[in-house]
Amino acid sequence: MVSPHASAPQDAEDPLVSGGFSDWLGKSIAVVRRSLVPLVVIQLCVFVPVAVVVGLLGGLGAFEDAEALAPRFGFEYSLATESAGVRLASIVFGALGLAASVFVVVRDAAGRAWSPGDVLGFAGRRFLPLIGWIVLSAILTVIGFLALVLPGIYLTVVFAGALTGAVVVERAGIGRAFALVNPRFFGVLGRLLALFLLSAAYSVVATLVGSVPALGAVPGDPALIVSQLLINLLLIPLTVFALAAAVVLYGELRARLEPGAGTTTFADELDRS
Repeated sequence: MVSPHASAPQDAEDPLVSGGFSDWLGKSIAVVRRSLVPLVVIQLCVFVPVAVVVGLLGGLGAFEDAEALAPRFGFEYSLATESAGVRLASIVFGALGLAASVFVVVRDAAGRAWSPGDVLGFAGRRFLPLIGWIVLSAILTVIGFLALVLPGIYLTVVFAGALTGAVVVERAGIGRAFALVNPRFFGVLGRLLALFLLSAAYSVVATLVGSVPALGAVPGDPALIVSQLLINLLLIPLTVFALAAAVVLYGELRARLEPGAGTTTFADELDRS
């Protein structure tokens, strides 16, 4: 299979570099429209294997609240289990999915062909560094919140704003995320707050809709399993949009720090990875 967007011409304006809040929102929506099918397929490839493992271990069917069900760090789905093995599987599959998604978004935006083999090969090379940097960023963020709260908020903004792009596109690390976000910190904060509010509202609606099959169910009722799976599946569009928004935000930060950098630059860097 080859990307259906391979022959698409480059937009007059860079599709992954926004110039303001409304432009960021519009280009994030455009990313979803352009790459929706492969991004949903990637998310299903993340979610389904983990759900199968949890189901085999008997972990499905317990209800969690909307916050617990939401994807963590943008890729790790929660399925009512604290098993270390399942958590590890979720992180590994999720990191593969996150790297693969960034690859597809950038290649589609640049109008360059890709195949499943290209996606898998790239994700296989980038997922271990991505896991390492995300785990380190999570540890630092927790320490920041335990210290004086404000450092935790600051680190959350920095890492959520640019870490994925820095690691996946540039093969860089935490230091690069600081360099990208610091000059535009409050702009990044505003976008992340908007994304958080949108995510919270969508998660509540998804949880309410997904909970319908479990109304009146008792422990052990198969309806609880159906409901939990449905809620997680309904959260996939939110994950796709959040990823698109993160890539466009990274593109804006990168272009402001390095005038002239854009989608073609990112695609060239991915090709060299």
